[in-house]
This record gives sequence, C-alpha cells and structure tokens, in this order.
Amino acid sequence: RRWIRSQAYFDQGKSAWSFSYSDQSDAAVQSEFFENQFVRYERAENYVQWRRSSNENFAQGSLKLRVDDFRTEVEELPSLSAYRGRSPLLRLGSLALLHTGDVRAEYLRRRSGTLPQSPFETSPTFEDNAPFGTLDGLGEREVLRVDTTQELELPVPLGSAWKLTPFIKARGTAWSEGVEESDSPSRTLAEAGARLGTTLWKRTSGGKLHQLAPFVEYRSELERSDENGTPV
Repeated sequence: RRWIRSQAYFDQGKSAWSFSYSDQSDAAVQSEFFENQFVRYERAENYVQWRRSSNENFAQGSLKLRVDDFRTEVEELPSLSAYRGRSPLLRLGSLALLHTGDVRAEYLRRRSGTLPQSPFETSPTFEDNAPFGTLDGLGEREVLRVDTTQELELPVPLGSAWKLTPFIKARGTAWSEGVEESDSPSRTLAEAGARLGTTLWKRTSGGKLHQLAPFVEYRSELERSDENGTPV
C-alpha cells in the first residue's frame, strides 16, 4: 500500500504559486495510517494555483485534476477569477461612491468514483448505478460556469462616529448547459438596502488594537430571475 504526496508554495512578491499532489493505492490509506491527521485535513486535491494581489485587486487561476480513480471529484479545467476590493469609483461632492466586484469563469467536469472518499461521511456520486452516495443519474457532465457580483455603496457620515451606507448589489450566474443538455440556465438577483454602523476601538498598553464594528442592515430584493432550466 502506498501514498505519495507533495505540497509546495512559491512566493514572488505580489504573485504566488501553490501546488498540491496526492496519489494513494486505495481509499483507506490516509484514514487507517494517519487517522489523527486525516480527521483534521484529508489530503485529496491535486491542483496548481496562481494568484496575484495589488492593492485592492486580486486575481487567481487554478487547474484541478482527479488522480485517484476511486474519488468522486469536480475538476476545474481551469478556474479563473478576479476580485476588486471596496475602493472609490467616483466622488459625489464630499462623498465617495465605492465599488466592490468580482467575476469568475470556470470549466467544470464531474468525475464519478466508486467508493466513499471518507469513512466519516457519505460521498456524492454522479452515476445512477453507483452503490454509494447521492444519486442524480446525470453522469459525468462538463459545463462552463460564469458568475459575477457587483456592489455600489455610498457611505454618509452622520456624526458621533455613525455612518449610514445605502447600497445596491447585483449577482448573475450562467451555465453552458443544464440538466437538459439543450438548456442554458441563468440566475440573476438585484437587491438594495442600507446599513447603519459604527466602529469602536481601544488600544491596549501593549500596543494591540481591539476593534468592534456593530451594524444593523435592511435589504430588499428588487428583481430575481431563474431562466432556461435547472443547473447540474
């Protein structure tokens, strides 16, 4: 019985690469020989990932493959994402309109295994004749998925350290095919609301800063659509 594993991390300033590899002769190697480590973290994923950050911006790309045939896995061939942290978009007098957004595109492939991945939980499986797991009968499907979230906020100081922040937020997700292969499911959501909050802080004699940011928020759904079938 064997288990080959490797993990690596390469830091290049604003960019970084990480790598993980695991290959074992049977499903029980980790849980039987490394039980205390297995419960904490099962080393099962195989991937190469690149990421880069610059101020409020972050980008990431990953390639994830299945190595052990007994595993039920969703492969990423690849997965790409970009994130813009909360930052000024434009100024309205003395106020700043803030924008937060992300976009993610990934080509996903479902791979069906024959055994549970963990002795502590039931593993999902995608074949309708498999002996374990949640059965959906859709087989080893491949799909392109695109998802984005965009939000605008306008913080308004109220004095006494309180701040009122009206916001509007939208999210959209689309798939290249659904349960019916001729479908192209999409989901969109728009909502708006306002958040009232403040920040309380205290610096200790040792130099540590303790911060508490309580808030109350109200949001309402403006529009929602579920079109063109059911996603896989």
